Amino acid sequence: MRTAPRTVNGAPAHGAHGAPPQDRHAPVAPEAPRCPSCGRNFVDGLTGVLDRQAWENRALAALARARDERSPLALVLADLDRFKSVNDTYGHVAGDEVLKATAEVLGRIEGAVVGRYGGHTGDEFLVLLPHSGVDAARRAAGRALEAVRGRTIGVRTSRDASVALTGQTVSMGVAGRVPLGRPEDELFDLLLDCDVALRAAKRAGGDQVRESRPALGARCRRPEPDRPGRTPARTEGRAEHPRQVRIPLAALGHTAQQDGTELVLSVASATHLRDILGRLLDEAPEAPRSG
Repeated sequence: MRTAPRTVNGAPAHGAHGAPPQDRHAPVAPEAPRCPSCGRNFVDGLTGVLDRQAWENRALAALARARDERSPLALVLADLDRFKSVNDTYGHVAGDEVLKATAEVLGRIEGAVVGRYGGHTGDEFLVLLPHSGVDAARRAAGRALEAVRGRTIGVRTSRDASVALTGQTVSMGVAGRVPLGRPEDELFDLLLDCDVALRAAKRAGGDQVRESRPALGARCRRPEPDRPGRTPARTEGRAEHPRQVRIPLAALGHTAQQDGTELVLSVASATHLRDILGRLLDEAPEAPRSG
């Protein structure tokens, strides 16, 4: 039995029955770079973009150059909306085709270094844009978002049925700066800021680009490991302001994902959260007293 082509949301789409409609923008697989000593393939086998390790190596090198040149650099974190429903409704083969089509769109961004985030099962992509400010990165992300939404992807759902998927959307978080510190620390900051912006885009319904706006000069650094004999630095008469605030997820009523047990915030973000919670508590009706 052959089924009519469908959109991602299940509405009928134009297309012929039988063989899956051809994607006019089908990517050409790039030649995979390999480690000269071990022969390891640095490209994600499904999407053709860099794997996480290779992408991080490229990103660290780009951050070091940007720091030396005092030039801006931006990062885009892209996450497919409702991707699990694609797999559940149309099968994992369809999901793979959506991933490949999205990677191809992102790879068309001029100057972009694209990598797959979250390993071989991830539906997120990292897009590094050297020599790009946040405004330019946001415009590039917006164009990519529209291209993903307008794509028609022909896939097989069984041996004798096919669908044409349309209307897939993506959410994106954007962050950028002129890096001043260690590349590892700058990358940590960018990833964290992008993730905050991406979550805001998701909460707002997806299919949009959000920009991270950390407090001016705010920096969030990975905590340094304690060393024997090391005592916390103190200023005159008071403890040094901590760079990070750790909040147990259980205290927020959240279920920890993977192995995470804490929400780590920069001081600027924690202060902002405190102000928001303070306003909400002021506006909330007073809880009835027991007894």
